[in-house]
Amino acid sequence: MKVNDFTFADKTLADFNCICCNFDSNSGIVEVGVELKLNQEKSSGSDWFNLYSATYDEPFTLPLSICVNMCNSDIDYLTVAQARKIQKWLSLKNKKFRINCSGYENIYWIGNFSAKQVMINDQIIGFNLTFTANTPYALQDDLLINCDLSANIRETEFEINSDKYGYINADYIITCKEAGDLTVSSYYVDQENKLLIIDRQFKIDNCSMGEVITINGTSQLVTSNIVGRQLGKDCNFLLPRLINTYQNVDETVKNRIVVNRPCTIKITYAPIAMIAYGYKG
Repeated sequence: MKVNDFTFADKTLADFNCICCNFDSNSGIVEVGVELKLNQEKSSGSDWFNLYSATYDEPFTLPLSICVNMCNSDIDYLTVAQARKIQKWLSLKNKKFRINCSGYENIYWIGNFSAKQVMINDQIIGFNLTFTANTPYALQDDLLINCDLSANIRETEFEINSDKYGYINADYIITCKEAGDLTVSSYYVDQENKLLIIDRQFKIDNCSMGEVITINGTSQLVTSNIVGRQLGKDCNFLLPRLINTYQNVDETVKNRIVVNRPCTIKITYAPIAMIAYGYKG
């Protein structure tokens, strides 16, 4: 499966009448992405190495080459004006990058391009590119979870979708339906032991009816739509988060939210996709 086109910052390579290519004879599989570093220690007098952490030390990278699409042109080189437009497009920072081929429709990376011109006989025939992502893995399109919690229904359970196990810092929008102190308790379901385990209890005192509390998962900031609201003294800052636990490969992972007062909660997160793309040309 070859990649012929990609999307970056909402524009496709085809918009510039270009196509992915290979400028040398080394077409085929290339190494892309990163390796997971396993940090281990061995106790004195023991032959066992104990894993204490696993980290990604580098972001995902992908080399690509592009040239004029000769199916739509009689000229096999780029004019200076065309090359400048491509350079201007690829110089945009921290934009979404998508591979336009089957299976990757809902998968993207966020990152930046570096570009080098390829010239023959004073003509620009294309570019050698390197895309560098802000993460070591891909992301999927955002998923939205709507929780409408009333006086009679104070808890709800929902599924989690991600290829990486552990904590997911999601965005939360909490709208209070009554005044008072609000507690949002986050749980995950341990399917193996059939247990419901609490992770965090997020508390905000002195909430007003209709107040909207917003939690940014990336920056870990909490804000209110009420001007002058002093969240510093009313909030415990144990921010809720999603937990993707390991079950069976095909088993559904579930989280639960329990509140002490009626409210609506909208949760938005980008599931991680543990996938790369390893073909050049």
